[in-house]
Amino acid sequence: MEYSLLQNRIAGDLNRFDLLAPIPPNPLAVIPTTVEDRISYYCKSLFAPSDQLDYSITTIPGQNMYPLPAGMQCVYKIRLMYGSGVLGSGGVWLPLQRTRWEYILNNDVLTPSFQTLPWCWAQFGEMIRLFATPDNAYPLELMGNLSPPAPVNATDDNFWTDEGPKGAATLIILATCADICRRTIHDYARADQYEALATVREQQALQEVHQRLEGPVVLEGYM
Repeated sequence: MEYSLLQNRIAGDLNRFDLLAPIPPNPLAVIPTTVEDRISYYCKSLFAPSDQLDYSITTIPGQNMYPLPAGMQCVYKIRLMYGSGVLGSGGVWLPLQRTRWEYILNNDVLTPSFQTLPWCWAQFGEMIRLFATPDNAYPLELMGNLSPPAPVNATDDNFWTDEGPKGAATLIILATCADICRRTIHDYARADQYEALATVREQQALQEVHQRLEGPVVLEGYM
């Protein structure tokens, strides 16, 4: 279903269509804001992930740490374009070896860091660190696990609004209703009921995700 219909479903379940619009003095509408919050939260749980290639990062000379692209949770492989600082203008893709975070910490000990062509990388939380520190602008290709984008427009229809067995609409509706019942309406009994149902759906979704994630096997390199 479309994003606007999902929000109307929540308003109907709660019998509070007034929460679709701002209620003074609060400038934000409760239902749309809470839906966005719940989607942002569950994005971090790797629901319905898919392998994607990302080319948004180009190294900066002297900088060895870079945030993951938006929505990417886990990086499998990284390649570096050598010979050109611009994608599509020629060069050679060089695979970088994945290693342990501790290896980089134990070897990247100079201040300022030694700068040359990077040959390995490690992920720490939502950051990746290259070693050696880049000495030039190198486009990077990241293969990783990217969460589905959150809906924005009223007519958006994707994983988060899908009522099917592989969609998250049911979870988002239950979790949003639970949050609003507890924090806005103060109906704690209904909040407990919604939370219990949301927990069951979340566990089912996580089990499905773990089964799908058994696909690509990542071997950590040791140097």
